[in-house]
Amino acid sequence: QAYIQITYVEPYFDTYEMKDRITYFDKNYNLRRFMYCTPFTLDGRAHGDLHEQFKRKTILTTSHAFPYIKTRINVIHKEEIILTPIEVAIEDMQKKTQELAFATHQDPADPKMLQMVLQGSVGTTVNQGPLEVAQVFLSEIPNDPKLFRHHNKLRLCFKDFTKR
Repeated sequence: QAYIQITYVEPYFDTYEMKDRITYFDKNYNLRRFMYCTPFTLDGRAHGDLHEQFKRKTILTTSHAFPYIKTRINVIHKEEIILTPIEVAIEDMQKKTQELAFATHQDPADPKMLQMVLQGSVGTTVNQGPLEVAQVFLSEIPNDPKLFRHHNKLRLCFKDFTKR
């Protein structure tokens, strides 16, 4: 028998599940699906330049819901989703926009939290920042019609980010 120990997973919810899971309790109890992400490039390296950075999302379904009596539970289903570099950039921009919205709408305002979010979002030292993302993915319109949707979605993410 073999066991795999993963150090960090996040609860995974489909969009329809998020409507029902409103409270803290709902989001942290009776969980059967978890997700972890693994960055990779096509040449086998874990990390690369922005235009070659893919992400693999692995979604695991367990036989019993957490929290459970035992700390080890069998995984009964595994699903993988591969995100292209532009999809990774879209997801990062959406996450940064959510963090910024949360920090700006706190009551009372927390200046340290806002400063941390701004440094992580605008500073180019972490994940190459929004400026690098814009230069890599938005500098020219893609030739492939399949990429138009992602290109437009990333533009809308930037628009939403600047409104915050």
